[in-house]
Amino acid sequence: LKSILVHSPREQATALAEALGHADPERAGAHFTAFIEGLLFYRLVGGGSTTDPAPGTEESLRDLTNAVEKALRP
Repeated sequence: LKSILVHSPREQATALAEALGHADPERAGAHFTAFIEGLLFYRLVGGGSTTDPAPGTEESLRDLTNAVEKALRP
């Protein structure tokens, strides 16, 4: 994930979508990039719900892992 955010996010996300077998990797890459940017804002800047798990907890890690795994599915 770090490599996607640091080096050409859209291209890296498109390559990841292609490797995962998405039918339209360019579109899936754009969606995944937007998803990650939104998730970062939601969790790090405080734009998210007040009912989310506390940052840095195991519950928060599981919740974020689940969200990313769902976003990557073809």
